[in-house]
Amino acid sequence: MTNIRKLFIGMTFFILTGVLFFGILTKPDLSNNDSLGISSSSGESGKADFKDGEYFGEANGYGGPIKVKVIIEKGKIKDITIVSHSETPEYLNMAKGVIKSIIDKGNLDVDSVSGATISSNAIKKAVADALKDAVLNEEFKIAVKEDPEHRAVGKRAPSVGLGSDVTSVVALGENQQLRDGTYTGVGTGYNGPIKVSVTISNGQIVDIAVVSHSDDRPFFSKATRLIPSLLGSPGKNVDAVGGATFSSRGIISAVNNAVSKAIGNKEEEVAAVTEQDAVNTQIDEEPNTMDNDSDQPNNQIDNSEASEFYIKDNLKDGVYEGWGRGYRHTKGKIRTLVTVKDSKIVDIAVEPNKKEFYADDTDFHEIAFGGIEYLKNDNWRNNLSHMMLYQKYIFELQSVSKDNLKEEIGKKFGEKYASKLGDVSGLRGNRLREKLSGIVKLYIKDQTRSKDMLDSVSGATFSFGGISEGINDAIKKAIVNGAIEKP
Repeated sequence: MTNIRKLFIGMTFFILTGVLFFGILTKPDLSNNDSLGISSSSGESGKADFKDGEYFGEANGYGGPIKVKVIIEKGKIKDITIVSHSETPEYLNMAKGVIKSIIDKGNLDVDSVSGATISSNAIKKAVADALKDAVLNEEFKIAVKEDPEHRAVGKRAPSVGLGSDVTSVVALGENQQLRDGTYTGVGTGYNGPIKVSVTISNGQIVDIAVVSHSDDRPFFSKATRLIPSLLGSPGKNVDAVGGATFSSRGIISAVNNAVSKAIGNKEEEVAAVTEQDAVNTQIDEEPNTMDNDSDQPNNQIDNSEASEFYIKDNLKDGVYEGWGRGYRHTKGKIRTLVTVKDSKIVDIAVEPNKKEFYADDTDFHEIAFGGIEYLKNDNWRNNLSHMMLYQKYIFELQSVSKDNLKEEIGKKFGEKYASKLGDVSGLRGNRLREKLSGIVKLYIKDQTRSKDMLDSVSGATFSFGGISEGINDAIKKAIVNGAIEKP
């Protein structure tokens, strides 16, 4: 009997302990609004959620407290402004993208800004802090959707809630514009930082080059396919590349970071128009019969500067081998095999997986290959001459000293383009080459019908230049019948 009583007491204690423990586990934690859904349990539709007025809130960002002012009108969030902060300006500019989302949605259940996660999370928390004083219904829950900041190197970064569409969030305000120049930016990829160089001209993104990264090559190479879609005006929605989502987001974040540094007020820069600028402007504004469609057949030379490279001769059938100088031309060249049939290029083959045939950076070969179609269409003679003009200018300028670069660019292209060089005293090696490449590309796009082709290889123009030079070398052999094999 004593044993039965002990067993009964033990079971009773076990059951009571379990009930008590389960109750603790399932009791909602009302002290942490981040765990609550955004909802009003009043059930009254159309009832205002907040009292009208101005409210202030504060939360810690990356560099310190961020203070915001929230204006409520007719019970809804009307406006949010940053009153004070200690954030890095370019990151705060990116983070401000979350404000429009909050106002449009009317609550804080919005995604943070990729590339400025900590700052945008802080803005949301500061708004939540302000709204606590404005709540009308005690049962109304203020919740912040806080996306995790991922900075760990060598670990898969968590999703930041952007879904399949990744937004290039740096959008311009009504009185803002992008200042011309080349800017660097940093984002976080799969394995660590991704650094890019972004060139702005006439308020548009005209070139994006990857400076450095530590992501896995096959995945990063896939991610770079999105670079051409980021050109043009900022603020567009861009799909991440399937199978390389984190690298894609890192590239977009880095571009956003760079572009944010270019934002200025329209009144800031009213540059004096020189006589040469006026001449260039007149040229730009003349009716342009070149519609910039590089696919449009045209067997006439469309630019006198490129005439020295324009191939007029008929070509003999066969497969021809050519070599060209790419991004890493000091280490070797790129081999290109060109198949000719009836004086047309019917196939172009490049082997990036064989170092002896492709001495360039293989991370970017897929972007470079994106331009090959322009060297196979009916307008290939003009397109190839434009790329050879690019090769001529880029290698000529690389041999000029920094002190003489601006003068040399002015002689070749005009002051309009020399003025875009800026201060290059701190640039060396590839950084300087990328700066020069942006100016050369801009000039060639302005003077020829090559915009679509050059935009398609943005981020890998050096490599595409090497492929083009190899094609040109091969075609010269087709003129004299130097085929390595007959079809």
